Amino acid sequence: MGIRAVEKEYSHQELEKKILEYWGNIDLVHKIGFERRNSPKFYFLDGPPYMNNPPHLGHARTRAIRDSVLKYRVMRGYNVRLQPGFDMHGLPIEVRVEEMINSKSKRDIEKFGVERFIETCKRCAYEYQDRWTTFYQKFGLHMDIENPYLTLNNDYIEASWFFFKKAKEKNLLYRGKGTVAWCPRCETPLSGYEATDEYLDVSDPSIYIKFPLGNSGRESLLVWTTTPWTLPGNVAIAINPKFEYVKLGVGEEVWIVAQPAIPRLGEELPQLSDGKVLEVFPGSKLLGLRYHHPLTPKIPAHKKLAEKNPNLHTVVAADFVSAEEGTGCVHIAPGHGPEDYTLGLKENLPIFSPVDERGVFTDEAGDYKGLYVKNADPLIIRDLEEYNSLVYEGRIRHRYPHCWRCKSPLIYRASDQWFISIDPIKDQMLKANREILWVPPWAGSKRFHDWIVNARDWCISRQRYWGIPLPIWMCTNNSCSHWVVLSSLEEIKEKTRRLPLGEVDLHKPWLDRVVLTCPKCGSDMKRVPDVADVWFDSGASSWASLGYPKRKDEFEKWFPVDFITEGLDQTRGWFYTLLVEGIIAFDQTPYRTVLMNEFVLDERGERMSKSLGNVVDPLEIMDQFGADTTRFYLVSEAAAWDKIKVSRKSLENTGRMINILWNVYKFTTIYMSLDRYTPQSPGGEGLRLEDRWILSKVNTLVGDVTEAFEKLYLHQAARALREFIV
Repeated sequence: MGIRAVEKEYSHQELEKKILEYWGNIDLVHKIGFERRNSPKFYFLDGPPYMNNPPHLGHARTRAIRDSVLKYRVMRGYNVRLQPGFDMHGLPIEVRVEEMINSKSKRDIEKFGVERFIETCKRCAYEYQDRWTTFYQKFGLHMDIENPYLTLNNDYIEASWFFFKKAKEKNLLYRGKGTVAWCPRCETPLSGYEATDEYLDVSDPSIYIKFPLGNSGRESLLVWTTTPWTLPGNVAIAINPKFEYVKLGVGEEVWIVAQPAIPRLGEELPQLSDGKVLEVFPGSKLLGLRYHHPLTPKIPAHKKLAEKNPNLHTVVAADFVSAEEGTGCVHIAPGHGPEDYTLGLKENLPIFSPVDERGVFTDEAGDYKGLYVKNADPLIIRDLEEYNSLVYEGRIRHRYPHCWRCKSPLIYRASDQWFISIDPIKDQMLKANREILWVPPWAGSKRFHDWIVNARDWCISRQRYWGIPLPIWMCTNNSCSHWVVLSSLEEIKEKTRRLPLGEVDLHKPWLDRVVLTCPKCGSDMKRVPDVADVWFDSGASSWASLGYPKRKDEFEKWFPVDFITEGLDQTRGWFYTLLVEGIIAFDQTPYRTVLMNEFVLDERGERMSKSLGNVVDPLEIMDQFGADTTRFYLVSEAAAWDKIKVSRKSLENTGRMINILWNVYKFTTIYMSLDRYTPQSPGGEGLRLEDRWILSKVNTLVGDVTEAFEKLYLHQAARALREFIV
């Protein structure tokens, strides 16, 4: 068959539409999958996006990167698993629905109706899935979009519960009281990595307070804090025994601070610079001393705590006390900080947290009862001043953690939660991490390694509605408190007295209606009302997307994952939960290779954000420049692990390059058509010098591009292609 001339100018709209129709008509994805069914496997696992917003250009960059790798592997003859995934649960979708129904709190959700709210979340997730699928199609992704994994499907939920079964078997799942990051607006805890996702600049009080030692009232420990609302929860003061401390005579009083902090503190507290040094001594001399809490008259609960806790309001040692900020004397509230909580357990201190789910002080807070914690700051400061304990009051502008979804300021509070123990598997995780190929290497050897080293136990429970329910049933008899994990629908059917009416739906509220009989005491067992941390859902995808443990054949064929790629923030998110869950479930890393990519910034170099109004819609870019231009630009502009700034000039240059390629193609097809030329396999004989030259260039290009793809240096492959074309 001869070559037909291309007569039209390049039009990405017409060409892309024609190509997509052709791929659809021949069922390209399934056709190739069938032909490659016996070829070496390449298991790609799609990092599922949240179905609460349409895709932005950062999503497009990640998809351009992964699709390039997948098409390369397909063309190299591999049987590539091409299943997309969608994260259909969690707080991101709940917050989106709350915006739709004008909900401000859980009370509003309950008025709206929990079941109705859950159904609305489900519809919302499906609607966004449709929008993402349209984007995938227009972007030309080589994915099996007809068969995605959806984290809301019963099969996926059931498969994910396998993790809880294994965690319980290994004694890694436990219920306990812990101090966790908490969103008062969403009324639920957040994991450590969620708490670090959203920092905003805020103005907070900056106060210095005197805590009198003993009963004399003359000598005081000087303490600094930016969270006056945590002072009702104070149970100790920490010092660093490695520091030298100083007693300074200030008027008729004696203030105690760390000696290295004095030069810096003099700017805000000139009294210190003018004070008389009475004694310099090692910090260890302060340990065990008792101090008086100035707010005790306002908080009667402190007197009750003192009766049961001999260590209350004493000086303790902590190596996290720094001289770089504050006074070297740190107020300790184990109910309001994770480091404080750990120290509290070590020193046998009470975990006092008089704050409820809404961030409102409880009865235990005495005179501050009923106040939202941040609204109590001025009153607490006034009371400190009244008791002659306030040394200085100012303001500080600093970065403070906010809820990554609703943008409310976070607090820390102690509450009963379900946790996954991390310390027992930490060495195993570190070993597994060394076996993973990271591109770039520092993403694994430094960033991910450090995150694992410093990881705390995972608070996996959430007091919300739309998510994978924890498959944990507890005895309602308080004197028994036996609990079990049911990891499949078959187990539920076997253990329950009767299944709830209606279609089986492994969500709230259907699952909440499943009642068991306690094998220990015969009382009712009811499911704990919590859902799992949404990061758990995607963390189970390495096996749940395969249908394991029901589908053992698929698991044995594909597992472990050969390749994943996502943004650098996933070292604290998806990369981490994948590894934790893989280690607990299978005693091995669930993935072999990671390509980490960076963010896409706006033209001013700022991170894209809806609140800043600088989000770039990839569909608009594709409409203007075409999918091929957009994809090539996103892959070639910088190494995947480097940030890129959106540049319309660069997009235009990429478009011109593709137009050059089209014009060369058009030119050759015209003359091939006129000459009735039919391409044959090139041979050495009869070739002109210029033919041999161009074939040599092509062979060099093939080698360079192949080498770049094998190293996952996709930007180098794209640049080699561009250099060849222009």
